[in-house]
Amino acid sequence: MQDSLDLAALQRATTAIVGARRIDCYGVGGSAVAALDAYQKFMRLGVPTQFTLDTHLQTVSAATLQPGDVALVFSHTGQIRDTVRAARVARERGAAVVGITRSDTELARLCTIPITVDPIEDTFVYAPMVARVAHLVVVDILATSVALALGPQISEQFKRVKESLREQWIETEPDREIVLIKTRRVRRHS
Repeated sequence: MQDSLDLAALQRATTAIVGARRIDCYGVGGSAVAALDAYQKFMRLGVPTQFTLDTHLQTVSAATLQPGDVALVFSHTGQIRDTVRAARVARERGAAVVGITRSDTELARLCTIPITVDPIEDTFVYAPMVARVAHLVVVDILATSVALALGPQISEQFKRVKESLREQWIETEPDREIVLIKTRRVRRHS
């Protein structure tokens, strides 16, 4: 990965996402993994978010975007026709286009907010593993930044999401987090 990420671009992306009416996440192949991760994280934050693997539906979805919306686009190479097409359509519709991609690519030039990631790896021999991990790191940074920008009330959102899934858990032992909290309280009072 490059020495640093563009902090100003990350801040602009955070601001766009926090104020978004809707976020569409696009990516194909290995980049779809990062798009799916972004979808999951922003949806949990309560930001209306969409994701589809179908590249034609990505373009159709982009055609329904409008100013105030965000297209979050992932592509290691920045040269995939379907991904670039969806980004172009989103931009033409007036949406902010946040691209996580290599610098000096068609996608980077098209984005209103490019977040460039330039890992050194030979993608002609191997699948872009380093790039995928780097893109996932960017998603984590953005999700954390958005959560912080949303303020303390986001903890209530997290509690609601976690509680909505509680019945899916198999309770074979006490929740470790609760045990640790109780242990700390006992130690303080001893």
